[in-house]
Order: sequence, then C-alpha cells, then structure tokens
Amino acid sequence: MNREGARLPRAIVAPGKAFFYLPRYWLMNRVKSRAYGSALRNESRWVVLAFAWRRLCPLLAKIRQARAFEALIRQRNANLDRPLEALLDEVFLEVGKFFRVRAADDGERIEPSKFFKSTRASDEQFLKHWEQVASPTRKRMIAKYLLEIQRALNSFEG
Repeated sequence: MNREGARLPRAIVAPGKAFFYLPRYWLMNRVKSRAYGSALRNESRWVVLAFAWRRLCPLLAKIRQARAFEALIRQRNANLDRPLEALLDEVFLEVGKFFRVRAADDGERIEPSKFFKSTRASDEQFLKHWEQVASPTRKRMIAKYLLEIQRALNSFEG
C-alpha cells in the first residue's frame, strides 16, 4: 500500500515467471523482423512462431538457458542470431511450400491472409506437413541450426 492507503498494482508478470515469457517475446520479435516485407511471410508468422517455439522450448527449459537466450538475443550476439535467423528462414520457406500445396488443393486461388486464418493452416496441419512432406535436407538444416543455438546458449557466460 502507498501512503494514501491505496493498493499498489501487482506486477504484470510474476517475477518468477519472467523467463517463461521473455524468450517467447524475443522469438516473436525475431519472427516479425524476418517476416518484414513479404505478405506471405507476414501472414504466416504465427505458424512459424509456433513451430519454432516447439523446437526451441526444450532448449530453454532451464532458467539458465532462458536467461542466456534473452541476454544473447538482446545483445544481438552473432553466435545466436545467425543460426536463429537461418532457422526462421528455413521454416518460412517450408511454410511457403505448405501454403502452395494446401492452397492448391481446392483448385482455386486463395490469398495468404485468408488461408492462414483458416483451419487448413493450423499449427497441427503444418506439423503434419513437416513430418510427411518436408525434405530431409531441410530437416537436417533445422537440426543443425538448433544445435548451433544450443551451443551458443551453453557457452554463454552471464
């Protein structure tokens, strides 16, 4: 309480939960920056975010790694930025392929904005596409970038 007896507002995010939300925030920030300038990428950013988060979440499970991710991404550390941006670009390319395949199923031209708001473009639909259609080369590239990200997080001295 303050001097007038009014209650002070609670923190927006509980102090212990900050590193639960900060990595998500910074990942979304990077997804948005990689989507800039392309209508297809801009509309597909939520699918890309969900997919990237599923892959990064196990790497950020411990508070130490979450703090390292947040610190390195704020510093624009090249050891994290290069593989993270390359990973996002690979996912955007695969989401573009997903759009072309799924949008053509109906035989009519559909705009990306309409497609990515439909249930045909859900995270689960993209995961099915990833498992069944994505090239082994792209899957290896994603695994390689995740390994580089993990190395950057493990080598963080902070």
